[in-house]
Amino acid sequence: MHALRKIPGLLATTAALTLLSPALARADEVFNTIDTTVDSTVEVMTLTAFGPDGVTGIAVRPTHGDGGCHVQDNTAGGGWIELTFRSGDDTVATVSPTTMRFRGCNEQPLTVTPRQEGTTRITAVLTRNATKYDADTFDLLPAAFDVTVGPQPAALIADSTPPVITATVDPAAPDGNAGWYRSDIALTWTVSEPESPGTLVTTGCDDVRVTSDQPATTYTCAATSAGGQAEPVSVTLQRDATPPEVSAGTVTGIPGTGGWFVSPVTVEFLARDALSGPAVQSGTVTSQGEGPAVVVAGPAFTDVAGNTTPAGAASVTVKIDTSPPSVPTFTGGGLADGARYYYGFIPGAPTGCDSTDPQSGIVSCTLTPPAGEGLVGTHTYTATAVNGAGLSSSATLTYTVLPWDLHGFATPLAMSPQGSIVWNPVKGGSTVPLRFEVFAGDTELTSTAVVRVIQVRQVQPVTGAPVADIPLTPTGGTALRYDPTAGQFVDNWQTPRTSGIGYCVTVVTADGSAIIAYVKTR
Repeated sequence: MHALRKIPGLLATTAALTLLSPALARADEVFNTIDTTVDSTVEVMTLTAFGPDGVTGIAVRPTHGDGGCHVQDNTAGGGWIELTFRSGDDTVATVSPTTMRFRGCNEQPLTVTPRQEGTTRITAVLTRNATKYDADTFDLLPAAFDVTVGPQPAALIADSTPPVITATVDPAAPDGNAGWYRSDIALTWTVSEPESPGTLVTTGCDDVRVTSDQPATTYTCAATSAGGQAEPVSVTLQRDATPPEVSAGTVTGIPGTGGWFVSPVTVEFLARDALSGPAVQSGTVTSQGEGPAVVVAGPAFTDVAGNTTPAGAASVTVKIDTSPPSVPTFTGGGLADGARYYYGFIPGAPTGCDSTDPQSGIVSCTLTPPAGEGLVGTHTYTATAVNGAGLSSSATLTYTVLPWDLHGFATPLAMSPQGSIVWNPVKGGSTVPLRFEVFAGDTELTSTAVVRVIQVRQVQPVTGAPVADIPLTPTGGTALRYDPTAGQFVDNWQTPRTSGIGYCVTVVTADGSAIIAYVKTR
């Protein structure tokens, strides 16, 4: 038999008390007296209890296999046995008392008190024997039954208020900007239902730990009980602990050659952030200095959450040479810039040029000679140096070639002033000595090679306009010569045997200088 009292929660108990095997029928056996409808060794019982403050009692009686009671069969009188009860999980249910002594065929209640929903196994073990039977003859196996604690029907619970939901976030406030967390976040839900805890049902109230970046995510806890439905509580958490990703964008500058820039460059750097986004999406940096490996380091970038990528996380290496090569110098020769030389007395011309460039180096240095080099007049050599970036510099060397000074004709001829004609009367067929001197500055030239040509041309005897060239006829087989005694060049010209004819006599030297005299025969 058993006693039934009201307890909190629904207690469904299935008990299987396994005692002596059937072969040991002489030994005292322990049976659950609540249900003896199964067999003598295994009993199944189902207990159901309701109420806020009761317990369920289980009565146990030691008997002999033949139906008699033999616990007191001790010659000294008053024999007894002792059973010990244990709950496998005290958080689900407890048993009381844990030890029972049976001095006769009496009944004693075993109280099972539910704690929370779940299942635990209750075991009964023979721990002491004070009967006339040897304890070894009992061979008792632990008797056991399972206790399942389920929810209490709401209809039987007096509860006037719904559960209370509390959300706790650690850190309590975002440690970043604009509502973003930059550290790990712990979300803890607390649901309070003191009046009817057995009827509490929660949804989405698992604790959350956010340890990786995530966009704004909403967590909602809902709860109901016999007291009604609580207002759901929602918490939105967003975490961004990753600084922006920085990369180099466009590079702006004046390109040269060979991959060089010939101006400072401006590099645009771009920031990307997958969650909170960059506070500033781009920034520019202008290069400093020159060289074959100028590093342009990107600026620092911060995202909306406050994570910062330090300056220099991204960079660009460029080649910059904004300076032209050094002014070239001429090599070889003896010409001096701005110097003046007489024709035929010009030192050697330059053969090349040199220049330097500390950044991109010299690709070429080219010497350009003047047109008409060596002739009378002003001439300029040009040297052009080009560096690896394509920048160039140049230098010039200018010199002047002076004409010779021609003195003559000497007597008997008179020279004609420039722009006018002075006629020298000469008898036709007579010999006219052509005497003149050639000087290069203070140096008198004596080689007949300095005279390019002596030319006679028939001209109009009035205007001097050219008529025809005629051969120069020297007399006595003589030719142009230098007379060291007289210190002059001499050439004797035999005039034609005509009268009233005009002639123009011209001496042209190698430098292009000339002297002219006009002769009219009579």
